[in-house]
Amino acid sequence: MAKIIVVDDDPAISKIMQSILAKEGHEVFTFINGFEVLQNVQDISPALIISDISMPKLDGLSLCEALRNNENSKDIPVILLTASKDVNDFAKGVNLGVKFYCQKPLVVSEVLQKVKDVLK
Repeated sequence: MAKIIVVDDDPAISKIMQSILAKEGHEVFTFINGFEVLQNVQDISPALIISDISMPKLDGLSLCEALRNNENSKDIPVILLTASKDVNDFAKGVNLGVKFYCQKPLVVSEVLQKVKDVLK
C-alpha cells in the first residue's frame, strides 16, 4: 500500500511497528536515528514517517524541522511517538506540521487508525 519510514532508537518499538504496519500491507523502512532518515528519505520517497521524539544524535522534532526545510521532503506527513507529556514538545510539533502524536506505551489500534487517517 504505502512506503512508511519508522525511526526509533528502541529496536523493540521499531520491530513492533514494522510488524503491525507490514500486516496492513505497507512497505516499512526502519532507522535508529533522524540522520539515517535524512540520508535515505529521498531514495525511499515515503508516504509517511513515524518518529520517536526522544532519540540520540537527531531527535524527532529536529528531524521534522530538517524535513520541512527541504523542498523534497517538506510535504511528507509525520506522526510522532512519545512517552513525554511535555506540552512544549506538542506545540513545537504542531508548528512543524506534525499530523498526530501517539503516546507510549503504544496502543496498536490507535496507531493504525492514525496511519489510516494520514494516508487518506
